[in-house]
Amino acid sequence: MFEAMEDAIQWRGSAETSGSELFKVERAPQPVALTGTGTTPSLFPVSDFAQSAIAVAVAEVQALRHCVWGVQSLARVDRALASRWCKHSVYPIGWKLPSQWDAYAGDYPTHDGWIRLHTNAPHHRIAALSVLAEPGSRSAAADAVLGWQACELESAVVAAGGAAAVMMNADQWATHPQGIAIRQEPVVAWTSLSEQQPTAESLSLATPGRPLQGLRVLDLTRVLAGPVCTRFLASMGADILRVDPPDWNEDGNLLEMTLGKRCTGLDLTQASDASTLEFLLSRAHVIVHGYRCDALEKL
Repeated sequence: MFEAMEDAIQWRGSAETSGSELFKVERAPQPVALTGTGTTPSLFPVSDFAQSAIAVAVAEVQALRHCVWGVQSLARVDRALASRWCKHSVYPIGWKLPSQWDAYAGDYPTHDGWIRLHTNAPHHRIAALSVLAEPGSRSAAADAVLGWQACELESAVVAAGGAAAVMMNADQWATHPQGIAIRQEPVVAWTSLSEQQPTAESLSLATPGRPLQGLRVLDLTRVLAGPVCTRFLASMGADILRVDPPDWNEDGNLLEMTLGKRCTGLDLTQASDASTLEFLLSRAHVIVHGYRCDALEKL
């Protein structure tokens, strides 16, 4: 659970986390109260993490309000609402949202374990099905997957330009090179480029009630993690422009991940659209992206 302190917010271990301290944020002078009860069924403390992650973000907004306007107030993060916000925010009445998953996406048993195939993006689906000799149905795909060793299929799908991941238990992941590498990284890596404190004038921020109004954010993210980040900024008043490839189709997540944003399409392989992006970059205060480190440079 979180405990608000005078100069820090610290996630203390609960019964689910074996009493271990997971991370600490030193820049939270404002109190954030955690309210509510309930736990999402999981092997992992996902409800703790959902509420705590939102509390960290809210604490930063509180610090900004205090820094720019001198406002001090108590913020509350409700556990049930935090968990629900991480699942669905839109519940249609009288109609259904498109499925978030492609017909072939999901978990499959292999000859020696299990594998996750991610086929939502068309090029990922084409890659996976090409490796599996073009199965005509999900059941046919499952039959094909059974003939593979999990690691060999993962490597083949990735080599074809697709997305797949062998499913491991905790002990297997702990000794896997990627698991080892991730444990050596911080949960949040923060690099401060300037010690200068922001002012309402420098960012043209409007009011403490909408503390990020006037902040221009260029959103180059897809699917869930990045769009959730910019959705939070939008909820605090930021002006978000999401830029997708013109043919990008993400109907299953569209309503959830574009709340409070404006959207457009650019083909960055075209000189005119790349020039438009450069102009947008020159006008933005913040850019949020989930590309690999060299992807934008290649474009």
